[in-house]
Formats: sequence, structure tokens, C-alpha cells
Amino acid sequence: MSSRLQITRRVTASVLSGAIGMIAIGTLATLATGCGPTIPAKPTWEEDVRPILAARCFRCHDGKGAPSPDANEKYKDQAGVPSFPDQATAEMYATLINRTVQGLDPKFMPPPPAQGLDNWQLDTIANWAATVAKK
Repeated sequence: MSSRLQITRRVTASVLSGAIGMIAIGTLATLATGCGPTIPAKPTWEEDVRPILAARCFRCHDGKGAPSPDANEKYKDQAGVPSFPDQATAEMYATLINRTVQGLDPKFMPPPPAQGLDNWQLDTIANWAATVAKK
């Protein structure tokens, strides 16, 4: 085999190896950034926050044993949607939920084998709390 052919093969192998490495790094970077659904700029309780908590929290936090933000009938309208008597109460409720989920220690809550909240879910709840506070 000629030396020119050997050099061409080595360069081709090196380029392919680099390309595969870049694809792997890009894939890992995408996974590390927590790709998930788009985080709404102005999330609402019923459309954005409640479904997250219902999927990940309400199985245990049903208001019977452990506290539940969904079980507080005092702050619900006839359709079951949170309805607060004033802005201060709405802000307190949103802040409490946000601080609770943001401060969860994954070693303890949720207990294994349950999966904790993803970054996009935490960001959605944080945006919701901030939106409630701005009203």
C-alpha cells in the first residue's frame, strides 16, 4: 500500500473519529441542559402547574396524610380552580408551593423509586409564582 493511501486513510479515520466525538458531546450537552417542553413565560395553575404536581406529587400529597396544595378547598371556586380572596393570599400560596418544590432534597423527596421534578418543571413553577406575584 502506498504511503499516500495510508495517510489518506489515517486522515479519514481521524476526521470520522472527531465527528463522532462532536456528535457525542453535542448529545450529552443537550441531555445535560434538561431538554424538555418549552417553559411558558406566563404559566397558569390549571394548564401548567397543576398537571406537573398531579403527575409527580398528588399521589402522596393528597391532603389526607401529607399536605397538598390541591386539597385546600378553602381557596377553590366551584370548578375546583384555586381562587383567592386577595392578591396577598395568591402570592403567599404561589410562593409557598415554589419554595417547597425548589427546596426539595432529592435524597428524601420524593422517596425512591419516585422521580423528582425535572428542571423544566421547576422553572415552570418558578415562572408561575413570579407571574402571580406581578399581578
